[in-house]
Amino acid sequence: MDILREGSITFWISHPHNDWIVNENGYNFGRRNFPQYGIALSVLKHPDRNLEVILSDPLHRTLVLRKRINDSIIKDSRLFIAITWKYTTVNLYVNGINIQTVDISLIELSTLDFEIKGSDKIPLSISSEILKELGTVFNTISAFQETTDPSILKIILKDKLNETKFSLKESKEDSFIGKFQGVKKVLDFVKLNFQSFFAVILWI
Repeated sequence: MDILREGSITFWISHPHNDWIVNENGYNFGRRNFPQYGIALSVLKHPDRNLEVILSDPLHRTLVLRKRINDSIIKDSRLFIAITWKYTTVNLYVNGINIQTVDISLIELSTLDFEIKGSDKIPLSISSEILKELGTVFNTISAFQETTDPSILKIILKDKLNETKFSLKESKEDSFIGKFQGVKKVLDFVKLNFQSFFAVILWI
């Protein structure tokens, strides 16, 4: 089975405050990583009892799943979260109950070639640092293209959720020639606006 087309992840969330699910406080459970699926997500519980999952998913979308936690799905002071996807549908389950289904459209992928030039051989530490910075650029551009909601934008950028949607498709050592794969709209923006920067990255 191709997990980019179909799959699921599950996890529990809980808090030392036993009444956290129903009280009037907000809780941020931070980023959770599922690298085997190329997934990163952040989970929040809002004061109005809405559960929010910001999901950078394997279908190359960043989704905001948000639904109220009704009394009927509460079993104890923990919530069992399951997210399933089957192209092009994503489902959010809480304690075994499907509380939200989202239909998503096709995302076109593309590639971006780059080369890091320097001495005879580029140290791996330098290459890794540059690739990390490129990941930050992709995450930032992708976030601003996907949402105008300041609170959602802040979480995507802080937790670097969108970096999971870009991968190093090919690489060669020495001068370190590489190829990124990711969302076409983001990579096209990079090619158009950062052409000279990404064509040759000089190591001094």
